[in-house]
Amino acid sequence: MQQYSPLTLISTFALLLILPAMIFLLQNKQNTQSRASQSTTIAFSPTTKQVGVHDTFTLDIWVNPGAGVNAKTISTLTLHITYEPNLLEVIDPTHCITLISSFTTAGAKTTCTNGNIITTIVITDITNLLSTSTKIGSITLRAIAPKTTYVLFGNQTKAGPVQSPQENVAGDLIPAKITIR
Repeated sequence: MQQYSPLTLISTFALLLILPAMIFLLQNKQNTQSRASQSTTIAFSPTTKQVGVHDTFTLDIWVNPGAGVNAKTISTLTLHITYEPNLLEVIDPTHCITLISSFTTAGAKTTCTNGNIITTIVITDITNLLSTSTKIGSITLRAIAPKTTYVLFGNQTKAGPVQSPQENVAGDLIPAKITIR
């Protein structure tokens, strides 16, 4: 039978203990980061609305960075809002979204096309950074035809934290259900 030196035995034993522990810790670190990356909720309020044909109505836009260890202070937003243009229309296509005054001077850029609104907001004033649930603006629409439809946040919607503005921490995107009668 071959004999091993005590140093070889100790090294082998240490590797057998350390390697699984390192794998476990690295996997948990990755899981924590992925949960943190989806902490911000962007929602319309109200989430349900009944209107008549030709009625105008307003939906407020709220951003909630969350609370606790996963919360991130938000400094950039891209809102991609979609709606069915055969059922809803923007009241003023040149100003399709109304931002709260503290955000209108913070680098907002908006484009409106048939059924899409895309707004990018870069918050440069540190006093306006989003760290709590905040109403950032609203959209006003007119109902065109009777049917149930949704106003949604599209796939380009993003929320960027101060620490890394290119990261997307937008998690729950809560639509508005509009019943047109």
